Amino acid sequence: MLGEDKKPQTLIARIRGGKSFADIEMSRVPGRQAQAAADALELWYALKRDRKINEKSAKALLDFLGFNVLSAKITRSGRREWIDVKTDPVSDRDRCPVPHFGSQARGTYLVHCIWDRPPEEDLITDVGKSAHGAASLVFYFGRMSEAKRRELARLSIRGKNTFVVLDETLLIYLCGERGSRMPVFFRCALPFTFL
Repeated sequence: MLGEDKKPQTLIARIRGGKSFADIEMSRVPGRQAQAAADALELWYALKRDRKINEKSAKALLDFLGFNVLSAKITRSGRREWIDVKTDPVSDRDRCPVPHFGSQARGTYLVHCIWDRPPEEDLITDVGKSAHGAASLVFYFGRMSEAKRRELARLSIRGKNTFVVLDETLLIYLCGERGSRMPVFFRCALPFTFL
């Protein structure tokens, strides 16, 4: 389905209607969660189209992932844009298996918004310039290929850069998850970063 029909509205309608696609079984996702998933994906596509994010949108996406956001402050510098986020601390290892993004983060995260498709080296440089050891997440408003994801992992391991990436493909996958999406997000994203 993802390769056949690239129209966002078609995909959103399938999720909202609980219709399976691309090996994602939506029938097992309860109605309220399916609605929330469709809303999150609709928001993602709007942000991708408009190439800007606000505090409310950032909070909605992070809430979808399972964070309980208390505050979000947007900062822009040149082509870089990031969000200083404060959440309830994530201390349950079942939700987040690594301390860097869980108990050590103490509910403080830096979320980088990437609108273009920069080379992996530029992405690492941009994230590294503002991270300063913070628990960093990247909203990558595109679909990251497997090869690009593996190269990003190789470079982040080589440079000891720790951050996790939410791209469109992972977001769509998370739409088909029943229950808390946070553990699944980290299980999918953590293998591609330095820990």
